[in-house]
Amino acid sequence: MNNRIQPVILCGGTGTHLWPLSRQAYPKQFLRLLGSESLIQATARRNSGPTLERPLLMTNVEHRFIAQEQLAEIGIEPSLIALEPLRRDTALPVAIAALMTADESPDALLALLPADHSIPDAAGFAATLDTAANVARQGRIVLLAHGASRPSPAFGYVRVAAETPKEKRSGRKRTSTSTHGPRAVESFVEKPSAQHAARYLKSGAWLWHTGIVVAQAGTLVTAFRKHAPGILESARNALAEAHLDLGFLRLGRQAFEDARDISFDRAILERAEALACIELPGAWSDLGGWGDVAQASPADAHGNASQDPECIISEGASNCYVHGDGRCVALVGVKNVLVVATRDALLVADKGQADRVGTVVDRLVAEGRDEVVRHKRVYRPWGWYEELNRNHRFQVKCLMVKPGAQLSLQRHFHRSEHWVVVRGTVEVTIGEEQSIVSENQSVYIPLATRHRLANPGMIPAMLIEIQSGSYL
Repeated sequence: MNNRIQPVILCGGTGTHLWPLSRQAYPKQFLRLLGSESLIQATARRNSGPTLERPLLMTNVEHRFIAQEQLAEIGIEPSLIALEPLRRDTALPVAIAALMTADESPDALLALLPADHSIPDAAGFAATLDTAANVARQGRIVLLAHGASRPSPAFGYVRVAAETPKEKRSGRKRTSTSTHGPRAVESFVEKPSAQHAARYLKSGAWLWHTGIVVAQAGTLVTAFRKHAPGILESARNALAEAHLDLGFLRLGRQAFEDARDISFDRAILERAEALACIELPGAWSDLGGWGDVAQASPADAHGNASQDPECIISEGASNCYVHGDGRCVALVGVKNVLVVATRDALLVADKGQADRVGTVVDRLVAEGRDEVVRHKRVYRPWGWYEELNRNHRFQVKCLMVKPGAQLSLQRHFHRSEHWVVVRGTVEVTIGEEQSIVSENQSVYIPLATRHRLANPGMIPAMLIEIQSGSYL
C-alpha cells in the first residue's frame, strides 16, 4: 500500500471579489498577494515533501501555461496538469481526480486542496495533514476545519461530536474544549443563510470548513456512486474523451457541458456518512475578498496595511489597505478604506462594503468591459506582452520572449510592425529571410508579410513592438 499522499490542487476559480487585481485571464490563485510567491506557488510548496507525491493540478484550459510556469519557477513539477475545458464547480474535478487515482490504486490517499488559501503555519498544517491521512486510511472522509470568527454565509459549517471515538469507547470525558484531534462530524451545512450562520456562530459548536479534504480515492468514488452518480458518469466520460496535448491532459468538453454545475461540498459532504473533522491550528484564510487580504497583510501602528508599506504616505489615516501596483499612494484623513490600483483600473471601497466588489464585476461583465477579462500584461506560452500605448491607428507593446521560445508564423493584412530589441538577442524570420537581431537593433515587418520571432538565447529577450495600420 502506498502511504504517500497525492495532493490534488484545485485551481479553476475566478476570484471575482479580488477585482481589479484578479481577472478572468489571470485569476486570484496566480496573484502574489501576500509575498513573493503566488497563492498557487505557496500551496504547492506547502504540499511538497517526502510524505507527498508530486501534485496533480486541476485547472482551466485558459490558465494552463500560467500554472505550469509558476510551478516551474519554484522547482515543483506536477505529476499531471488536467485541463477543464469550461468552468464547473468542484464536484466534477474532484470526481475526475478520484477516478484517475482509484483506477491504479483505490487505497491511495488524496488531499483536495484549494489553490488560493493562506495558511502561514506550514509545520502545523503538515502535522494536521498527517493526522488526517491516518484517519482517512480507515475509510473516512476527513475535513480540515477552522474556528469561525464571524457569521459569514460564504463558508461550509461543520458541527463536530463532543467526544472522540476513543473517548466514547473508554467512557472518559474530554477535559479540554480543543477540537484539534479527530472528531466525528454530526452535521455539515454548505453556505447557510446569514441567519443560520449567525446562529451557528453564537452556539460555539460549529467550525468553518476550509475546503481541504483528505480521503482515499476509492472512498471518494464510492461516495460519488452513492450520492452523485450523474457527476461520476460525467467524470468517466470526461476521461474517456480526454487526450494528451503538449504534456497536458485535455478533458472531454462534451462531458463538461453535460455535467451538473455543483460543488463537492453540496454533492457529497452534505450527504455523506462517516465524515471526520480535524481543526487546523494557527491562522487560515480563504482570502475571499479584499477585507481578508487586508487582515492577512502587515500593518503599521495605525492599522494601515500593504504588502509594500513604502508605497503608502499616511497623514491621519487609519485602518486602510493599499495595493498600489508600484505607485505612491497618499492617504489623508481617511479610515477603513480599501485602495487597489492597477494600470487600467482603480478600486476605492469602504472596508465594510468590500463584499459588493462582486456586484461591480457583474456590471463590468454586462457592459462587456475588457478590464474584467485581462490585464494590460497578457501571458502566452512563449512569454508575455504588455500594452504600453494605443490609438485608433497605432499600438505600442512590450514583449518578453522566454529562452528557447518562439511565436507562431503569422502575417497581418491591415498593419505593419517595427520591432526594437532592448534586451537579449532574437532570431527574426521575414518572408524567406532569417536574421539575428541584437540589443539596440530594429527590424521592419511590412504589411502582409509572413514573419516569426524566436529567442535562441539563454536569457529572456525584451522588445518594443510598434504596430501601425487600420486594424490592430
